Amino acid sequence: MDIIEKLKWRYATKKFSNKKIRLGELDHVLEAANLTATSYGLQAFKIIVVDDPEVRKALRQHGQDQSQITDSSHLLVLCRYLDVTDEIIQAFAERIGQAKSKSAEQIDLYAKKIQTKVATYKATGKFEEWLNRQVYIVLGNLMTTCAVLDIDACPMEGFVPEKFDEILQLKEQNLASTVLLPIGYRSANDAYQYKQKVRKDLEDLLIFM
Repeated sequence: MDIIEKLKWRYATKKFSNKKIRLGELDHVLEAANLTATSYGLQAFKIIVVDDPEVRKALRQHGQDQSQITDSSHLLVLCRYLDVTDEIIQAFAERIGQAKSKSAEQIDLYAKKIQTKVATYKATGKFEEWLNRQVYIVLGNLMTTCAVLDIDACPMEGFVPEKFDEILQLKEQNLASTVLLPIGYRSANDAYQYKQKVRKDLEDLLIFM
């Protein structure tokens, strides 16, 4: 497999067919998200996999009536945590400690290190931005994984997060919707798949020092 050819093949799909992603392939996509690198490995995000047609129809009303929301095989709503509490961090540190056979003292030291960093983000007004960045790292990994599996995707920011949060009851789960990723298979009627991909020449993109 040539990853460059796969990335040339992918595009932001505008029209999806009614073909569904097989369960095994969907599992691969979601496992790739789970394996994504995030700050400290904290994984302060969740992915809502929306398959219910009625829920998707309701969401579409607050997504600029974009057909990808209802017509794709699955709609992934990538969410950040609203808050990263000391309890969340402690549970994470204990999971790390158990996996790596760390002592209780080492676990507590690691938890305090992350708690201090999170407190700094909050104090400087960078907390939400930090969490959003984690979600976008996951988004990039998801899109690449989909391309490798010949699954189409379309990253979308054109929606009303507050309405999505309300319909999906995200606030009650300490979550806020950040970006959408409808995934599935392109329709033969999507003209965008036939358009030439335009990117900078590498010499215009890179600076070697």
